[in-house]
Amino acid sequence: MNKTKGFTLIEVVTVVAIIAILSVIVLAFLGTSKSKSNDAIVQSQLKSMISQAQLYIGSNSAVTATATFPVGVANGNLFTDSTSSHNGIYRLIKSLPAGTVVYYGSNSVSPLAGGAWALAASTSTGSYCVDYSGIGRVQNSTVLTQANASTLYPNIASGAFTCN
Repeated sequence: MNKTKGFTLIEVVTVVAIIAILSVIVLAFLGTSKSKSNDAIVQSQLKSMISQAQLYIGSNSAVTATATFPVGVANGNLFTDSTSSHNGIYRLIKSLPAGTVVYYGSNSVSPLAGGAWALAASTSTGSYCVDYSGIGRVQNSTVLTQANASTLYPNIASGAFTCN
């Protein structure tokens, strides 16, 4: 009687195939969880901007609707004033995930005095927008880009500064 210890080739191949299938499932899950994590960061940062706008004490200059990546912005308004004692919105914009497109605008009235403003940011499935009224809106049909920002958010472009 020849008794050999070990696994047959079919058993080894079956185990390897099962491990390969499970690893593909796990890797696919990790890819979507990263983008969902970035989307949650964008929404959280934009929600924080509502309260930060009320605390803004810098200049009250109007901001023409602008689509930009949050890099290299200049000082001087609600969204770009980097003076740490003036504004948390600038820091919130700067801490959005890399590659996030930001579209924003405001009138020349201080948020503390009822000024109007709105800001939208791209997510993996579309965009998220907040405005001076405290409303947040998810738009999932088209990803926000510099090219389509004024089309997706015409009320920011027109000077109404709302997300709807």
